[in-house]
This record gives sequence, structure tokens and C-alpha cells, in this order.
Amino acid sequence: MSFVHLHCHSYYSLLAASPSPERLARRAAALGMKALALTDTDAVYGSVEFYRACLDAGVKPILGAEITEGSRRAVFLARDRAGWSRICRLVSRRRLDDGFSLSRELNEIGEHVVAFTAFPGLLPGDSAPPSNLYLEITPALTSSRRDEILAAAARRRIPLLAAADVRFLDPAERGFLRLLRDGNDFSPFARLLSAAEMEAALGEWPAALTAPARVAEECEPSLELGVNRLPRVPLSPGETPEDRLRARCRRGLGRRFPSAPRPVLSRLSRELKTIFSLGLADYFLLVDEIVAFARSRSIPLLGRGSAANSLVCYLLGMTDVDPLKHRLYFERFLNPARADLPDIDLDFPTDRRDEVIDFVYRRFGSGRVAMLSTMTRFRARSALRHLTRRRGWKEEAIGELTRQLPYFASLRDPSRIEREVPECRHLPWRDGAFRNLLRAAARLEGFPGHLSVHPGGMVIAPAPLTDYLALERAPKGIVVTQPDMYSAKELGLLKIDILGQRALAVAAESAAELARRGIRIDWDRIDVFGDRAAGDLIASGRTLGCFYIESPVMRRLLRRLRCRDFSTLVAASSVIRPGVSNGGLTERYIARVLGREETGSFHPRVDRVLEETRGVMIYQEQVMRVLNAAAGFSLAEADHFRRCMTKKPGWEGLERYRSRFFAGAAARGLGPSPARELWRQLEGFAGYAFCKAHSASYAVLSFRMAYLKAHHPAVFLAAQISNGGGFYPGGEYVREAARMGIGVLAPDVNRSGRRYLEEEGGIRIGLMGIKGLRRETADRILDRRELRPFDCWEDFLARVSPRRDELSALLESGALDSLGESRPALRWKLAAGLGAGEVPLYPGYGSREIIPPFRPPAPPPPTEAPAADGTLPVPSRRHASFAGKTILCRGRLVTARLVRSRGNGKLMKFITLDDGDGLFEAVLFPRAYRRFGHLLRGPGPFRLRGRVKVEDGVPILDCRFLSLDVIKPASPALSGPSSSITI
Repeated sequence: MSFVHLHCHSYYSLLAASPSPERLARRAAALGMKALALTDTDAVYGSVEFYRACLDAGVKPILGAEITEGSRRAVFLARDRAGWSRICRLVSRRRLDDGFSLSRELNEIGEHVVAFTAFPGLLPGDSAPPSNLYLEITPALTSSRRDEILAAAARRRIPLLAAADVRFLDPAERGFLRLLRDGNDFSPFARLLSAAEMEAALGEWPAALTAPARVAEECEPSLELGVNRLPRVPLSPGETPEDRLRARCRRGLGRRFPSAPRPVLSRLSRELKTIFSLGLADYFLLVDEIVAFARSRSIPLLGRGSAANSLVCYLLGMTDVDPLKHRLYFERFLNPARADLPDIDLDFPTDRRDEVIDFVYRRFGSGRVAMLSTMTRFRARSALRHLTRRRGWKEEAIGELTRQLPYFASLRDPSRIEREVPECRHLPWRDGAFRNLLRAAARLEGFPGHLSVHPGGMVIAPAPLTDYLALERAPKGIVVTQPDMYSAKELGLLKIDILGQRALAVAAESAAELARRGIRIDWDRIDVFGDRAAGDLIASGRTLGCFYIESPVMRRLLRRLRCRDFSTLVAASSVIRPGVSNGGLTERYIARVLGREETGSFHPRVDRVLEETRGVMIYQEQVMRVLNAAAGFSLAEADHFRRCMTKKPGWEGLERYRSRFFAGAAARGLGPSPARELWRQLEGFAGYAFCKAHSASYAVLSFRMAYLKAHHPAVFLAAQISNGGGFYPGGEYVREAARMGIGVLAPDVNRSGRRYLEEEGGIRIGLMGIKGLRRETADRILDRRELRPFDCWEDFLARVSPRRDELSALLESGALDSLGESRPALRWKLAAGLGAGEVPLYPGYGSREIIPPFRPPAPPPPTEAPAADGTLPVPSRRHASFAGKTILCRGRLVTARLVRSRGNGKLMKFITLDDGDGLFEAVLFPRAYRRFGHLLRGPGPFRLRGRVKVEDGVPILDCRFLSLDVIKPASPALSGPSSSITI
């Protein structure tokens, strides 16, 4: 074997190297190298990616890591599978152990790894060094450092090993790295040099040049990918996992199906047979323990995703959707052909999720459980932010630059951003320094930036996790896996998503508050799907705050469909997805629901499958069922087809399915023409279809939220605001309360709780809503007043001892109004620093200031002040009555969505505005967006003129003119709340 590079960094040596693992592997192959090692700094982030890339390139992968201690470092390489575990433990100790010693690790090197270092001072004692330890010599060494290494090698009889400490592939990348490293430079030799270049640089030491190939021969590929490693659940003596799971399902049958009808028993038998054949009984039992713990603590949960296709999951209480009733197919979740582990994703209330995570750590062992990481990569905004910070820009200037870039923008084509995004028109596109900055940021796009905690993914292993991967501490202190979830899954480890769901917290808080008032909410006994008030609320699109159905596009669709039932809601939440809407199928579905279009026909077999969605293919489950009905695919085969269509590499196997489909269709009496049309739809749609089971799971929660809002609006909206809102900023839910006639009461130290609460039909702002009030101070307020209410300023100061800035915030928010003195008097006391028994010399002291009731933040309402052209703004509630006419509107921007037009691909913008009367939607088509989009860099208020389009009774403004509105609100109450209140 010719020369082999054993000291190589990928861009996973964060911001200290430029090539991806794939580029490294391809370049090594191009240079004719038979093997290559990846040795990122204190990390194995890219090991799985590198392993696969090397195998694809025909290069032998060698796994390792460069371990650092201060400025000193050593490289460790895995000789075998045990060596990989040794390196994972080594990296983990380096990241987690404050007492880590690199010298000690080299002294205890062990037989399963090879190590080398360019720092002789790290070498253990004066005893004979182990045979698998080398001193590294590189072309970049200074003569003095090289002499030191050569002397140590001769004195200690330690062999030399030649390496290059590779950081980049092409000389041009060196300058880019220098930019990332604040001017610090790498040697020009820190490149993937060819064998000839290495010989030219280090030819004086031929033994050092041959050592890497010898080491590479010793190292064998050490990852076992695709082998499932499931933890085992403790069982009773003589009990098997299959016995336990079968018994748990029987118990669930008694709860879900007391009569146990034959179709249910048949389906259960089929599912269990598949689960047992794949050896997954332990997996289901493990999730069952988590669910049982949550239910024992009355922690609500929502099982979602494809798991809702499973009757077993339904019986075990992991999901709340009956898969038989809603025609959900188990094979979409699990089938005999599936090699990887399925996902059972569980949502818990955000404020109780940590209880569940703590249980998992306790139950399965902290050494075998960790949160999964996710690698945050640079995109246009973050790349610009990083580089401008390096150049000393102020945060305000950085924010002004990056805020206007669309989230999907790429700086690789800045002229396109300049041309298409009017909000960015003001940027200095012609400035040479700015263009250089953009070029550097474009190169940084896609690079890993830092490790973050996955929103809810946990990994559970059958043995200590460091047998399989390395761990480190994320910025917030949580221990996470170094490889991300995709790599962990390829390593065969069990991943479970335990996610925090704000909507569940809102529903739980609402139910708890109602229970305190004697109103019990039992979702198993309430027919939310048949509740008229909830149905009316959904059909009218008044769903702000209702999980999953509150976005502008969703509310508009609900109104057009007049959606009142569960089945239509499930379809609605899927029909707006790109695969359906981009093909024009959304409009077709609406037309058929409303009776404007006849349902077409392919073939009776296919028509029966698509009957529930009016002949329109919407769900992934329908893709599978159509293949089964029209061409005789088994559901397992059909699911494999679906997976091929959703994954890029899978397209290679498409031709095999094509011939299989047409042969099967012909055998079942489907003519050539309808068969071709059906295949065309399947081919274009399967990759974008949505999982019906996922929509159904979410629709259950959506209906429950709608029920709460319809019957207990003040309690529901108070909980929504307390939990941080949903799709919209928190203030919008306060305005929604006002629109519903619910009063918003100012905070009060004698009446407010920590959170927002319903009070006498209104919503009392909680102490959490007072900007600048510390949690500990709020706790003291609540604790002290349990004894008795605060009766005066002096009493409050003596018992709470707030800081001066907190006292000011309480005063200005109105929270001290119940203390019996006017705000001017209290301001005087605050300014004078007066305490108990002191009377300020203030002429108005003792008089009551007239304090208007608190009003929620609201944009200026339609004003009667005439516009320049003599027309009046039309309030949003009346827009539908102006169909086809041009009107004037006013409002503040609430939310916006940038999309490309279906016709020519140009950018256009949908905006939602609040005019004080309600929310309304407007669209700026490409021409209008190019002309006025630059104004949409802030919330407004705006003045708009456009033509009202009404579809199925739902209006939208086709905006032809937009400007900033300079008319001031007529009433001071509408200028927003006190700055001391934050929502």
C-alpha cells in the first residue's frame, strides 16, 4: 500500500477545516490512496458519513479522533470494533471530564488503538513505549520542533510516522479558513498532499513515510451499520417479551373495544405477528413503560406520525386514533420488508416533558440514555451573522442586514436576491467590501456551525452508549450524542422522540383551571367531533389558538370547505401540503366537497380507495392502497415504493416498480390509458403525499382546542397566552380576546397569579406578563399575600422588598393600583425613595388619578378620517360584501408568507393584517410585491388598496397599492399597553 493520510480533518473540526467527509474520500480516491483516516478534533461527528463515503469511493475507512489538551494533541485510530468503542469513550471523557489527562490516556493506550503525537512531552514515563505508539512528523514543523521529535524518537526508540494534519484540499481554501479563524493561519502543507508531495517533503525519513501504510493495514473497518441494537425490558421469570406485549394488548382491548369484534382481533393478530417476526416486542414494551408512567402522573400525551396506523399503538394508549375506523394501514408504519426501526413519536406538554425525560434516564440507566444532538449548519443569515461578528460589526447592524433575507435565501446567487426580494433592495449590493463578504458567506453555507440539542429525540442503548458513539455537553449543559439522529439510527440505536407540545400544555392548563371551578373535562367522554359549537368555530375559521389549524392559509381553507367534521379536518390539514396543492388537487378537492365538480372515475377498485377524499389522492396511505387495489402490490411492497419516492437514491429502483405496476394493472382489468394516468399521478405525487395517520392524530387535538375555545374562551385564551401562544405573537391572542368581547384586566399584586387567568369573564394579566419582574420577586408577592392582601405602598415594600426597576415596572403596569394611592403619588414616592411613615411633599398626594381600564395592544381601527382621495377604509368584517370591488384598508402586519407563484416561479407574498376589527388576508402578486415589498420590513401600520376576491364566501385582498400609514390612532387607548407589560 502506498502512502496513506492518517491525520485528516473534515469540516466537522468546526471552523478549523474545510472539506466534507465526502470530498475527503473522493480526493483520496483520485490520488490513488487505498485508505484514509478521519481524525476530527475531539469529535466523531462525521464518522458514519465518512465511513459510507469511503466505501462508496473504494477507499478503506479508518476511524479516529485528534484529542487535545490545551495546545497539545494526539491522534488515536481504531484498529477494530473494540478500538472504536475505546475512541468513543476517549472523546467522551475529553468532553465531559474536567480532570481529563491526555498523557494518562497515552499511557493507557491499550491494544485496540494506534496513537501518534507530535508532542514528546505527552509520552508516558521512561519505560519502553508500546508498539502501537508513534511520534508524528509533518512537513509543517519548524526545524526546532522537528529536532525535538527526532531526538525523542531516537532516545525512546519510538518509531516515526509521517502525516500532514490535513485541513483543506485546495490552496485557495487556505485563505477562507484564515477568515474563519480571525486571521490565524494554517501551513500551506496542511493539505491532502499526494504521495509524491509527501515524499518530496519528508523523504529524509523513509521509515516515517512507510509507517502510515503499515498502520492502515492493521486497522479494519469498525462500524456495523444497519444492525438494530434494542434495549431489553426486564421481565418476570419465564416470561418472554412477546408474552408481555400480548397481555398488554389484551388489556387495551378491554378498554378500547369491550366487545372485541372479529376485524379487530384479526388485525391485532396480524400486527403482532409482524412485530414478533422483526424482533420488536421489546421496543413496544419500552415505549409502553414511558406511556404508562405519563398516565400514572396524569401527564397528557399525543402519539403522532405513522404510529397512529397501528392498532397495537392504539391499544397501548400511545395514540388516540382508531386505525380501523379511519382506514389506516399498519404497513405504512411497519411491515416485514422494513429493515430499520420504526418511529413512535410522543408529544407531552412543554411544562411536563422533563418529568418524562427524567423517568427515561432513571428507568433505563443514565449511561445508556442521552439526548440526541442536531448539527446546526450555516445558512445565508447565520453565515453573514458569523462573519460580520468576526469583523466587529455591532449587533444592531448585523440584525438589520440579516433580518430581511428570506429564510430560504442562498448567497451563492446574490444577484437573484437583489432582483427578487424587494426587502433587500436597500442593501449596498455594489459595494466591493460587501460583495466580498457575501462571497465568503456563500462559501460558509452548509458548513456545520455548532452542536445543538434535538427538540425531543432520545437514544436508548442496550449497553453503555459509549460502546457505540461519543457524548458531549451541549451549550445548555445537557449531555448529547456527538453523532446526530441519522448517524445514531444507522448505528442501530433506538431513537424515541419525546417532544414538548405547547398545545397540550394549553389544553391541560385549561382543563386544570376548569376543574378548580368544578367543571370536569374528560376527553374520553366528550364527543368533541359531534359538538356543534366546536364545529361552528372551525367552519367559520375562528381558530386562532387552535393547534394546527390557526395559520392564515388553514383558516381560509376551513372557511371555504365549511369544515365541521373530523374526516374533513384530517383531509384539510393534508390537502394544503405541497404535493397536493402544487398539482391543483386542493382546488379540485374543494370543488368536489362543495358539489361544483363531479367525482371522476379510474376504475371501481381505485374509486373505492379514493371515495373518502372525493376521488382526489391526498394521503400516503392512499398511494399504498391504490397500488394494492389497482396493481396487486402487497401493502409492504407499496410502502417500499412510497419510501423510494420520498428518498432521492430510491428513484433508481423506480423502473422495476413501473413494469410491475402495468403488468398488475392489466391483470386486474385496468385499461392502458387509465393505467398510464394513474401511474403519472402516483409518480408525481407519492414523494409529496402526507401521512394520514399524522394528520388524524393532530386533528384530535385540534378539535379539543376548538371545543375549549368555543365553550370556555377566557380560560382557553388565558392558558394560550401563559404558554407563549402558538402560530401568532402573544399579543394577537390578547386582541382575539378583545374581539370576542372578553375584557383584559391589568395586573394586580393582590389579584394576579403568576400566569394569566380567567377572572369574572375577563382575563387577568399574570405577574409573568410584567416586563422586568424577576421570578423570585413574583414568588415573594404570591407567597406574602397568602397571609393577607397588601394594603399600602409601605406594606408592599416591607414584605416584598422589590428592586427599584421592578417597583417601577409594577407601578407603570397598573399592578399597584389596588394599594389605595394614585399613580402620580406612587411615582413621587418612588422618585423620592420614600418608605414607610414618610409623606412626600407632592401637591396632588391623596387625590386619585383617574386610571382608564387596561386595553389590549391593538392596531389602529378603521378610522372615519377621510383618505386623500375621499374614500374610507373598509373594516375587515365587511370585506366579503365588496366582492370584485376596489377598496381601501388599514392594518398592522401580523404574519407574512413568501412563496413562488405557480405560473412563473416569481416571488409573491401573502400577508395577514389586523385592522382592530379583525384579521384579514391580502396577497401581493409578483408585480405588486416587487413594487411595494420593500415597505414590509416592519409591522406598519399600512394603508392598502386592492380588489376584493371572494372564493366560496371567503375574501382576500389582491393588493395593488401599499404604503406606510401615517395617520395616528384617534384614541390613546389604542396605542398599545404600558411598556411595562410584555406578552
